[in-house]
Amino acid sequence: MKLAVMVIILLSLFAAQQTTFASLEIPTKSGPAVYNVEIAANPLKQIRGLMYRPSITEGHGMLFLYTKDRIAYFWMKNVSFSLDIIFIDRCARIDKIHPSAKPGDPTIISSGKPVRAVLEIPGGASKRAQMRPGARVKLNAESAMFDNC
Repeated sequence: MKLAVMVIILLSLFAAQQTTFASLEIPTKSGPAVYNVEIAANPLKQIRGLMYRPSITEGHGMLFLYTKDRIAYFWMKNVSFSLDIIFIDRCARIDKIHPSAKPGDPTIISSGKPVRAVLEIPGGASKRAQMRPGARVKLNAESAMFDNC
């Protein structure tokens, strides 16, 4: 019995470490901004996020997907680089952009209202690409996480 429990725990930890990537596109005035995003779809990945990593490169990010709408809370504790935090509603539209969150800052950053996903990209990237609230995010693997609005 104890061995079976240990195997289940080890398998669940291994599954939590599996990394999934997707291509994400955001339309802008200057053309689509395309990102290769790591999907944080389970609670363990969502808790850790991009903490303890040395950097993030342009064109990359992390997408936090939720199974239902929720107010999302983030902080920059243990993150050593600036991030833009983009809150995405149930219709896959950008609701709010928090630009250039400060590395190491423990201040809570809230979506303010329920969202279905959150995108973290390098600090300043949303401004450089001229992203705006209302733009509809396109995920290469059409996600059932978003409603067809």
